[in-house]
Amino acid sequence: MWIKDIGTGYPIFAEGEVGMLNPINLILYRLFPIILSFNLSYIASYLILFTGCFLYARTIKISRLASCFFALIFTFSGISITQVRAPQFIHALSYLPWIFLSLEAFFNSDKKSWLVILSIVIGLQLLTGYPQIVLISLIGATIYSCFKLSSSKNKI
Repeated sequence: MWIKDIGTGYPIFAEGEVGMLNPINLILYRLFPIILSFNLSYIASYLILFTGCFLYARTIKISRLASCFFALIFTFSGISITQVRAPQFIHALSYLPWIFLSLEAFFNSDKKSWLVILSIVIGLQLLTGYPQIVLISLIGATIYSCFKLSSSKNKI
């Protein structure tokens, strides 16, 4: 947690962008060598992103083929591919569709358990170490929620 070789010492745990508390990093870096873990973390993040996009598209009643196409396009869009040098960015971005999926499922079913899932997803996104994406996600989720509330017949 403390790197003695940088200046008179540096708390590496305090550096948020390392993502030391990211569950993906905790599991992968514990189980595999560092190079393999680094590469597997990219694969895991892209799989989480693809799955979230696909499930969100299915939740808003898009066909299976179109949902797969949507997930593929968003997963490998300019925002995620150009930031490939910053794995923590990809980790944080991978939770974005899960936030919208949780909100959409909540508004469709009115089950409060979806708010618990939403809280967990936001917490996981915070642990990735990239707070800018969390802020952008929360702004987007707020706008999305306001739109859903204003257009729904059943006000919560």
